[in-house]
Amino acid sequence: MLCYYQALQKCKNGDSACLTKIGNEILEKYYEGLPEYHLVPLDPLHIKKMIFERDVHGPVSIDVTLTDVDLIGFKNMKFTAIKGFQADLSGRTELIATIPELRLKGHYKIDGQILVLPIKGEGDMEIVISGAQSNYSFDMKPNEKKGKIHAVVEHVKFNIEPDQIKFRLDNLFNGDKTLGDNINLFLNENWRELYAETKTNLLKPSSIVMKNIINSFLDNHPYEHFFE
Repeated sequence: MLCYYQALQKCKNGDSACLTKIGNEILEKYYEGLPEYHLVPLDPLHIKKMIFERDVHGPVSIDVTLTDVDLIGFKNMKFTAIKGFQADLSGRTELIATIPELRLKGHYKIDGQILVLPIKGEGDMEIVISGAQSNYSFDMKPNEKKGKIHAVVEHVKFNIEPDQIKFRLDNLFNGDKTLGDNINLFLNENWRELYAETKTNLLKPSSIVMKNIINSFLDNHPYEHFFE
């Protein structure tokens, strides 16, 4: 049986057009994961826990913990450009993509203040991110294992710009329906301003999750095996 990357066309290092094409083939064919090759399922992508730190100096000051989260929608993501992946691992590598819709379903716990409004609750949640443009970039360094060079991702940077975000947080304020409905309405009417204020803190744990997934995969495959 061929290893999955033996069954795919191989690219030359730095060949952006080829890398973009193969990246989309991998998403299309293997989004459900290949455990035997240390490729985790990407759709749904299950995350046990994510903690978002409070910004004590900003107008949005909240502690948020998400647990047992499923991210649904990565199988429809399309790379518009993949740049980098040089033979000597030099320079930045950049993954640019569009994501039509990404749904986050799981359990939340929140406490803090959004602008002038207090917010507190714990329960089920769903967040829908629509029309997202994403850019994930990183450096790579070599790590030798058994005489072979493996790549290690470091210095990650993640940005995502959505067309819309919709929130549904159940059981806010111990199930007070009026307060909960009003907060959900406020979040959905003011998502753009709220996202601008919290984007840095929101994307940091997400970028770390992605880095860990990529590094777990790269640690099990010599870098040279992916290229001509």
